[in-house]
Amino acid sequence: MKILAIDDENRLLQGLVATVRQVLPDAEVLSYSDVTLASKEVDPKEIDIALLDIEMRGMNGTVYAESLREA
Repeated sequence: MKILAIDDENRLLQGLVATVRQVLPDAEVLSYSDVTLASKEVDPKEIDIALLDIEMRGMNGTVYAESLREA
């Protein structure tokens, strides 16, 4: 399982990733603090779960979620 976690607040992102790894230790977690970089590097077709902050610099999490769903 591949999980994408994006939050522009690094402390919150680290806590989210730690929690996901604790609950799903076998999952691969991709974490980004920059949604624009994530959108360039991540293949949406490979993501099983996306945990996105809504208000981020660069792009709204809801807009990015829509682009993931379209893929």
